[in-house]
Formats: sequence, structure tokens, C-alpha cells
Amino acid sequence: MNKIKLNIFEPTLVDIISVCNNIQPTDLKEQESRLWETFDPEDYAIQTYSLNGYKWCAYNQENLPMIIGGLHHSEPGCAYTFMFSDKRARKRDWAQFDLFIKKLLPKVFAETDIHRIEILSLAEKINAHDWFLKLGFTRRCFIEKKGKHGEDFIMFDMIRS
Repeated sequence: MNKIKLNIFEPTLVDIISVCNNIQPTDLKEQESRLWETFDPEDYAIQTYSLNGYKWCAYNQENLPMIIGGLHHSEPGCAYTFMFSDKRARKRDWAQFDLFIKKLLPKVFAETDIHRIEILSLAEKINAHDWFLKLGFTRRCFIEKKGKHGEDFIMFDMIRS
């Protein structure tokens, strides 16, 4: 079986809109639970594109955007990470994205003032939680009824050593 290689670059606004228009159902549920309004793909893409910090996008062999991720400087020394994908992204794609993230995070800590990276994840996204732990994040706390409709969340973080 041939290994499919993803290309990872900084996304354009159009790339983010494309992924938001075809977002995975669990990612959509997670985003909607944190928004005051109903999820609008274009509005959410513009908000994501406008965040300060780092953004990246994984493209498939047809050069179509599939996975969006980034680090947003939320407070001095702290960053919040976000990741979501469209319905084309498969486990093998996330595995390659995993390698990219594993190489990127130590560089972020070494080359910036960031000393803490946080992830807030919908409690039901068990596969994502396993992935965060594999990347080196620590599960910090369970946050009950944080979402708009009472959804529970789990906070993960990584601290610069």
C-alpha cells in the first residue's frame, strides 16, 4: 500500500472556509457548543483566520484542504490550540498531521515566549483525547456543563519543560 503524503502549509481564508463548509460532525458539535450564535462556516472561518499566532492546513494529494490547526496567543505566555477537519480526513491523515505537530511544538516552546499550550475538547471526543495524550499533552480537568447546551469539556495542556 502506498503511503499518501500530506502537504502542510499556512492556510488561506478560502482553505479555512472550504474545511468549515464540510466540517466533521463531531468538530461541528464542539464548535457550536462554544458559540453564542449558530455555526456559520464563513463567519467561523473569518474568526479563525483572524486569530493571532500560528495557523496551518493539511492538504490531500489533490491539494484540497482537509485539516486546519493552529496556536492562538490567548494570554501572555499561553496559547490555545485549535484543530478541526472536514469529512475527507481519515485516520492516516491525522497520523501524518500528528508527526508534523510533534515536530512543531518543541520549536514553538524554543522560539517563542509561550510556556503553556491549552486544548479545550468536548468530553465525548475520546479519540481526540487519546491523540492529545500521544502528543504529550496532560489531561488537567473535567469541566462540567461548559457548553452552550450543557456539554461537558476536558482541558488538556502542555507545559514547556
